[in-house]
Amino acid sequence: AIRTTSRSKNGKDRSTDQHQTQDDNDCQLDNHHHRLDPYHLVSYDLTDSFSTLIHKHLIPTHQFKPQLPTLFIMECVQMYLPEQTSRHILRSITDHCAIPLMAIFDPIIGDRDKDQFGQVMVQNLTKARIADPSMSLLNTRTLEDQVCKLSKCGEVRDISDCGKYNKDSRHHDAGKTSSNDGFRYVTGCDFYQAYETILTNQDRRRANMTEMLDEVEEWM
Repeated sequence: AIRTTSRSKNGKDRSTDQHQTQDDNDCQLDNHHHRLDPYHLVSYDLTDSFSTLIHKHLIPTHQFKPQLPTLFIMECVQMYLPEQTSRHILRSITDHCAIPLMAIFDPIIGDRDKDQFGQVMVQNLTKARIADPSMSLLNTRTLEDQVCKLSKCGEVRDISDCGKYNKDSRHHDAGKTSSNDGFRYVTGCDFYQAYETILTNQDRRRANMTEMLDEVEEWM
């Protein structure tokens, strides 16, 4: 596993995890490269070239193997990045990794003037100088936008051809796309859909026993 961390100008840490299938080795701490085999902690500014990160740091120093199936996990990472930087990262991953897989958790703030919760979130983040018009948070506002971004990652394109969006089911599936455009298969859902269709009753009971919730979403 490789974790890439970055600190934004407001001091907030951002991280991207990359998990690869490989044989486990004895865990030994390497003070020079901040490595605990098979776990590698890499510090890098994600606003710099992601291609440089892969070829000048991950491959030669941290045994990253782009030919292996690789899972990239981004939890609230894109929202703090400029939109074009976010797209460059996704394009670099699809360009340089043979079998990339991506799991993303990001806020869905909704259409302008239609989603009151999203409006409040944007106001708070803007007031705190965390969000500005260049950020991915304000440019990838809906589930449809998120899915289209993965299926057509790279330059900004018209989203009209990015698959069928079913608002009733809160689910979007871009289906199979050209591997030269972006990720070959893309699907996404919001929390409500995940709660209703992915989590089992046993999963919910186990999660509820872990700790008290600091807040309960209104749909629950």
